Amino acid sequence: NLLFHLAILVVLVGFAGGSLFGFKGGVIVVTGNGFANTLSQYDDFKPGGLFRPDDLAPFDFTVTDFDVTFIKEGRERGMAHKFSAGLDYRTSPDAEEKHTRISVNHPLNIDGTKIYLLSHGYAPHITVRDAQGQVAYSGPVVFVPEDSTFRSFGVVKVPDAEGPDGPVQLGFEGELYPTYAFTDATGLGVPTAFCTARATGADPFALGGGYLIAVRDENLLLEVYVELTGERMTQDRHRWAATAITRATLTLISMKGRQLGRALAHEDGSYALSVPGPGSYVLIAAADGHQPQAAGVVVGREPMAYDVTLTGTARLSGIVRGGRDGSPVAGATVVVTDVRGEVLASATTGADGTFAFHELVAGQLVLAVSATGHRPAAVPVEAGGPDVARCEVELRPSAGIAGVVTAASTGQPLADARVTLTDAEGNLVATTITGADGAYAFADLAEGDYTMVAGGYPPVATAVRLDGSQEDGFVFRLGHPDA
Repeated sequence: NLLFHLAILVVLVGFAGGSLFGFKGGVIVVTGNGFANTLSQYDDFKPGGLFRPDDLAPFDFTVTDFDVTFIKEGRERGMAHKFSAGLDYRTSPDAEEKHTRISVNHPLNIDGTKIYLLSHGYAPHITVRDAQGQVAYSGPVVFVPEDSTFRSFGVVKVPDAEGPDGPVQLGFEGELYPTYAFTDATGLGVPTAFCTARATGADPFALGGGYLIAVRDENLLLEVYVELTGERMTQDRHRWAATAITRATLTLISMKGRQLGRALAHEDGSYALSVPGPGSYVLIAAADGHQPQAAGVVVGREPMAYDVTLTGTARLSGIVRGGRDGSPVAGATVVVTDVRGEVLASATTGADGTFAFHELVAGQLVLAVSATGHRPAAVPVEAGGPDVARCEVELRPSAGIAGVVTAASTGQPLADARVTLTDAEGNLVATTITGADGAYAFADLAEGDYTMVAGGYPPVATAVRLDGSQEDGFVFRLGHPDA
């Protein structure tokens, strides 16, 4: 006991010393780029209470290569199995350069500073040109992964571009789908895990203000902000455009609900409404094919400009298929949610396996499908524009297995036996305990090879000392540890 508590004390002292004099820092380094161990090079840095910048070891390194292996089969298909990076490093500016490889849980230690490889992602090479074809920006841009499919978010900054009327600052935010395929079904480049038809080569997108952005990877969706004009432009599969909504109806009402004015938007999307005087009002905007909007506005003594953004409605249709022959699945439940998980609509497939939604909010949606005898599936979909977005969802058959555990000596059912199911890779799938009739069952399983193991209680051991007399009353309690 004394040795145990002394060891705990030593560990606590070590933790305390590390938190006081040590630090933790993180940085994203693109393959081919380098890093020098200075404060300005870190993306995030958490120093200890007694840490001094002079304590940083003067090392530097360059990431020469990166290698990753993905799991290709089983429940974890698509996830990284292992990854490593090659480093050329120096312990000080005058030291000889050395080469090593680091991987998860195998860091490089330089003078007490451990360099870990924590994660990985993609940095697509993006080029932005002005109207004369001059390069305003070109280089790799880090996109940070947001989920296990490597769906990534990134920002491109072009602070020193030359516009038609002088310097202009540009900003782009976008998402990268490196593991998705694109479909030509809607012409919008819908990312989906099931549709495998890949879109044809994309031309550079024409931007308002005379700018072009060349996207070499079709699986890169960007939204652009042009500071010069203040316009926010939306993207479709082939072209960027800032669209004015014509014939939109705008209604001005008082805070008590009385109508005060009504107007129709002009061809360029502009509108004008008169107000009785300064005060607070409610502005309602509606247009065919768009979600209506209501906003509170405060009007002073001077004319004011108030822009209204209407989100377009989207139509979505598709078919649910299942089984080895890809036959339509009737009676499947289809639920549409937004990216926050809010349910927007639901429907049931018909006899031909088809479904349709006509009044959805345009944007990124999630399609969740379930059916009896099949495993549920979720599909990301982007819907919007005048065309109907289409998607084909494939459901895998849901398998199951059931049986009885019996005693080899008597053939009678065994209650409270543990049955474990593992997949072909040895991963635990499920565990169950037999009932009084010795029965067990596993449901909702994917097709494939499995291994079942049945067993009784684990053994229990206890120490006994006998002094020559009869000892009675020893009781053994057998059971499953986690039961």
